[in-house]
Amino acid sequence: MQMTRLLSVVCCALLPLAAGAQAGRRSSACPVRPAECQLSTPVYSFGRHVMGANASPIFAESTISITCTRTNADGFRMDVDYELQGLPAEPDREMRHRDPGTLHYDLFVDAGRKQHWGDGKGGTKTVKDSLELSDNNRVVTRTHKIYGTVYGQQQVDTGQWLGFVSVRLEYEIKRCR
Repeated sequence: MQMTRLLSVVCCALLPLAAGAQAGRRSSACPVRPAECQLSTPVYSFGRHVMGANASPIFAESTISITCTRTNADGFRMDVDYELQGLPAEPDREMRHRDPGTLHYDLFVDAGRKQHWGDGKGGTKTVKDSLELSDNNRVVTRTHKIYGTVYGQQQVDTGQWLGFVSVRLEYEIKRCR
């Protein structure tokens, strides 16, 4: 059974949007809706800095939490596979303040900031993981860090700069037994 949740994240401000889950195939042993998974995406802030021709890059990190909750029916266990995508997937994202100014930044799935976070296409990477839900573990939370860089040496106006990244969570009930 494959499910999808969408949340929209604005860099430096948060705008959550929930989408309905998409129903997929299920085992006859499983309830109609065996589990539900949700995202928690805090504000991703690069903090306050002065940008200019000699400015160094700005580094930040934030944690995204995924919580899956199993239905109250007893006597079964399930494996849940999930994937987190960052959209738009293209590297070299831009924050905006006033036209025509832009501030270039990127988000990564690794602390070394080599693997761009995206949809898994065009060289970008997604975050994939799995978890097990059972009578003893009805609620499981996993956390994943997303690393950000605002590139240095950008001459821009002072003010609040905002960028938009949509976070897509897709999860699938792999085994229900």
